[in-house]
Amino acid sequence: MRLSFAFLSAGLLATLLNSSCGKWAKASPENVQTMQRPTYPTVSNDVFSLNSPKSYISYKGTMVIFDKTATPFDTAELIDASVDSRLRWAESKKFQDDTNYNTVYGDDNATAKNQLKLMKDGLQKFDLDALSKTPIKPEARLANAQTLVTRELDLLSLSADQRATFDANWGHYCEAKIIEFAAHPLLAQNTFKSKPSPAPLCEAYYAANAFMTGPDCTAENGDYLRCIWLDGVAKTRWFTSPQEAVDAELTLAKSEKRTKLLELFSDANYEATKGVLALTPSSFVDTAIGKTYLNNKEKIINIAVRQTKDTVCTKAVVNIGSQVYCSLFSLSPEKISPKQVIDAMEAVTPAAQAVTDLAAPAGRTYSLQQLLQYVNKRSGIENSESDRLFLDVSGVTLNSPTYSKFGDSFANLVPDIRSGLGAEFYGTFSPEDLIARVAKVSAIQNQEAQMDFVNIEYRRYLEAAGAGSERGAASANRPGFAKAFVQYEMIYQQVNNILSAELAFEDQDLFAFRACLDLNTKQNVPCPQGFQLRSQLTYLPATLNWAEDGGKIELALPLTQVEAIGFGPVARKAADETPSFFMDLPASETEGRTLRFELYRNRLLDALDIMTGKAYIEDASAQYYEAGISMWENVD
Repeated sequence: MRLSFAFLSAGLLATLLNSSCGKWAKASPENVQTMQRPTYPTVSNDVFSLNSPKSYISYKGTMVIFDKTATPFDTAELIDASVDSRLRWAESKKFQDDTNYNTVYGDDNATAKNQLKLMKDGLQKFDLDALSKTPIKPEARLANAQTLVTRELDLLSLSADQRATFDANWGHYCEAKIIEFAAHPLLAQNTFKSKPSPAPLCEAYYAANAFMTGPDCTAENGDYLRCIWLDGVAKTRWFTSPQEAVDAELTLAKSEKRTKLLELFSDANYEATKGVLALTPSSFVDTAIGKTYLNNKEKIINIAVRQTKDTVCTKAVVNIGSQVYCSLFSLSPEKISPKQVIDAMEAVTPAAQAVTDLAAPAGRTYSLQQLLQYVNKRSGIENSESDRLFLDVSGVTLNSPTYSKFGDSFANLVPDIRSGLGAEFYGTFSPEDLIARVAKVSAIQNQEAQMDFVNIEYRRYLEAAGAGSERGAASANRPGFAKAFVQYEMIYQQVNNILSAELAFEDQDLFAFRACLDLNTKQNVPCPQGFQLRSQLTYLPATLNWAEDGGKIELALPLTQVEAIGFGPVARKAADETPSFFMDLPASETEGRTLRFELYRNRLLDALDIMTGKAYIEDASAQYYEAGISMWENVD
């Protein structure tokens, strides 16, 4: 909850001066001499004006119910804070209006944000098009991929222990990428001209450890799906362990998984299994369960990369034999799943137990792990950039990944990463394209700088206004100064010349008061349809009046069930806590009485609509308490 603070009016000051002379509101009617209310400027084109273009406004409001022992001297800090806060909120609103902040900068769909995204997307397309004019040869690209990680590590000057740790993590990661690729529909849905690699940057590790070297992997017309599963997945540490020779329990667990894997790819089950992995609709039951699986295609991948069984999958898959896939995987006895290893190495989710984070090399904006995320990450059923660059797919053109899915901070690194990998994987910029690219990058930087400047300025205005509010809260909480310091929201709406006033006290979401006034006749009327209302609230009746001279506006609220409506006792914060809102008055002092506001409109810096005035807790016979109040247009 943002702490807001009332702006004190001249009327409030008059009240305080009179109270020091013994003229506090009594429990019996009494003539009280007060200063005349000040002259307020004429405000037009606000929600109170007939046929106004501004048909809705939300005011943040605060109320200080004074203790009869308060003196004018008690108010000095309060008044000073209120004047400063009032000005700061007005400056904030003026800045918001002058910059069209919400539309251009603040909202999720702000035009400046959309423009920046278009510029960055345009730069990515420009890079790909420009680099493709002088492409690198496929064999050179693959050779570069096989040595890239080693060359990256050389830039970091790791110690021998650090390098050994990374090498162990790297093997873990490369094996996890085999399982991810095996379960990805990209493998089962396509025909490849040559053996596809789960991760070309891992090819040196695969070769050194005899992964994917069997007949299906080397034959000119090999079955690459069987190759990846039976000579790749089956050899990973999740299915095979060197310790099996001396650990009978481990031997049993791993051999059971390998047996199920062989059953899955047996001649009897192979076509059905292939249909499941390719997400062929006919491989799933045509029920709500089956459709759920096809609508959330990542489920088939997640069963493998998370190493989890899935009983719903068993109900969805048609072929009994291929249902083995749904129960094939089990993390035990391994402690970390393929997904955990992949996410950690690709800098998606920190996981110290899986991979140690690496720093970016000196003079560069991205780390090796972020480079791996750019090259190797497969988001859901999307292919990776590595798949696009290295897989030789018949009759299919793969697209670049949607990097915006990886978050703004990573998407901002993409141009740098692609530029750094240009000579490795893509090609080189011509002199003309390099000049054009510099201009595009400069335009993006200028756009970002402008957005940063405006957002920093806006936050500065809000912080300055908030500081004034906090000063006022500290003053209102001084012992002997106030009986209550209460916050509320008051909403005014106009529909067809009917003015609706709505008030809800802060920190409760059950009740609000509401009244409607005909602006032509200045008479209270039943509230018609057509207003924006909060469905969770129960609306309680109120009375709204407006003086004929267009000055004072009165809103009267019958106080019943004061604790339920948010006007009951609230303890003050402890001395060592930040001062906030409170209500010292017991319910017996307010229950069954009326809270009546006297409000006057104003506008500061021709930008911020405010209301100032007083409020009274009263009944037909007396005024019991008087309060200084104010509301200002909610600009948070």
